Amino acid sequence: MGGKELTRTVCRVVGKFLEWLKEKGYMSEEKYEDAADIVDELKDELPKVEELSDLIFEYIQDSPLEEDFTETVEGYFTVTEIKLGELWLEDTMDGKEIGPVFVSTAISSMCKVGWVICLELGKTSKGWQMLESGNVYPR
Repeated sequence: MGGKELTRTVCRVVGKFLEWLKEKGYMSEEKYEDAADIVDELKDELPKVEELSDLIFEYIQDSPLEEDFTETVEGYFTVTEIKLGELWLEDTMDGKEIGPVFVSTAISSMCKVGWVICLELGKTSKGWQMLESGNVYPR
């Protein structure tokens, strides 16, 4: 929500805070290393998921909606497979597999298996279409 630069800054601040916790004895070396690894991983991924979130929103706004949905679902979906212009997702609540979900090549190129996307999806005779979106999360 705050943009790429704010995300990078937050990761740096959290990293320094973790160091302070370890130095003051509030965190063990093992816990520090685990947390620092997570922050290090997220500092690169958070700006990318923010950008992907924007791409998905723009794609939905620019795409004509089908009228005949046989089913709609909404929730949080984990990306399980990616092909050019297509995603396969798993509903995090019930484990239902959904796909293919048609997307732009930019979205499929940027997306990573394991990322979680908040979506509303509609099923057509051709496959699934994104109707609304929320955030993208790196885990």
